Amino acid sequence: SIYPYPNVAMYQPDEKAQLNIFLGEWLSHCLACGHEYAEVR
Repeated sequence: SIYPYPNVAMYQPDEKAQLNIFLGEWLSHCLACGHEYAEVR
């Protein structure tokens, strides 16, 4: 969805799309780099 601009909270018109793109890139990074848990004794 697109926010009207200007708006009370001053969101960017495509802020939701920007956030979704960022989260997708972050998830891809996490999956690519992986994580190995250290053994706890």
